[in-house]
Amino acid sequence: MKIDLHCHSTFSDGSCTPLELIQRAESLSIDALSITDHDTLRAYETPLVGPVKILPGIELSSYLRETNVHILAYAFLATSPVLVEFCKTMRDRRFKRAYEIADLLKKQGVDLPDIASIFELNNTKPINRVDFGRALVKGGFVKTIQEAFKLYLGDGRSCYVDMDKFSIGEILEVVHAAQGFAVWAHPHLIEPKSLIPEILKFPFDGLECYYGFAPKKENERWARIAEEKKILATGGSDFHGDARPSVELGASLTPEPVFRFLWEHYLRLEKPHENSN
Repeated sequence: MKIDLHCHSTFSDGSCTPLELIQRAESLSIDALSITDHDTLRAYETPLVGPVKILPGIELSSYLRETNVHILAYAFLATSPVLVEFCKTMRDRRFKRAYEIADLLKKQGVDLPDIASIFELNNTKPINRVDFGRALVKGGFVKTIQEAFKLYLGDGRSCYVDMDKFSIGEILEVVHAAQGFAVWAHPHLIEPKSLIPEILKFPFDGLECYYGFAPKKENERWARIAEEKKILATGGSDFHGDARPSVELGASLTPEPVFRFLWEHYLRLEKPHENSN
């Protein structure tokens, strides 16, 4: 099986709808997919049926001091009240940050003509930096989303705004309360590297060992760490579409036994839910 457990839809910072992601997966002979949008479960509000197996997933942000640590959650019920309430909190925080980003852009002389349309997005999805990136391209201030991040929106740039922080422990509590599995996303990218031993002390259920464009040697290193810790070794492309055009869906994959373990857990959770209707 070909299994990609990390991608993003238009409900987050991707450029493909959930249906388009599934169609793309089919065209690439991918057997199973997890749509792991940032801080939202909107992709799962409409049944996603077809030959591609869809494992519920989400990507959540936590912090260790000033370092952002992304956590992937899998195999929970998408209707989990704990996760639904958490996503509402995160949507509110992203809405507040959007106003702060808009204010900073204006102070830089970047007055987006369709700024109201960005805030209207809050009715359907959490507002993210890519939404501002697309608006900057549309307004002619930059040529690409990548340029928008380089000049304005990227970490540490002039219009970057941080959000109120959740700790790693708090995110893990939310995921486990929802009976899901918590996986440290793309640990390859963490900076500073000196934080790795401290982060690994947290009770993650897995590591995203096989990641997007990461070198094979790095993937193998993280797979060894997962094996030593006796936790899951997952993989995914982190596909975004036009926000990151160099990475295709299926660029990195999850081993089939790991997927089957998660899938069977999810089916066990789903069965009593179905019987109650």
